[in-house]
Amino acid sequence: MGIIEKAEEFAKKEYLKNGPAHGWAHVEKVRKTAFKLASGLEGVDLELLHLAVIFHDVDYSDPKFHTENSTRIAESFLMRNSYPEDRIGKVKSIMFSHTTHLREKFGEAELVEGKILYDADKINASSERDYSKLLYFSKSRELLGKSRVQE
Repeated sequence: MGIIEKAEEFAKKEYLKNGPAHGWAHVEKVRKTAFKLASGLEGVDLELLHLAVIFHDVDYSDPKFHTENSTRIAESFLMRNSYPEDRIGKVKSIMFSHTTHLREKFGEAELVEGKILYDADKINASSERDYSKLLYFSKSRELLGKSRVQE
């Protein structure tokens, strides 16, 4: 079993603790959108993106600190599974990029995977907030428009 499969098996159990807006179904929607966005871009590390998607909302017990809490869980899991330390740092960076308040505090995502996760998460957000001006990619705005029409 590879790291993605192990992460999914672990995370699916953890997501049961969250409400439906941040459950495994949300992760599947974000993953589908993230891979659509990634397909048109060069240099995307799909494994890092996939791991960040899997863990991005894994601990939503405290919404204000869900990114920090989820990142700690991801880091612990990846370390237990002997994932390379430099890649763990990148997964964490990507995860920190998906939250608007952290983006406003620390600036724009540095890694393309972080930009993809941000957009994919916001396209699939259950929020009334208009994220269209905050999205990184024009393809994201197209997908956001389509998702609103389908609702």
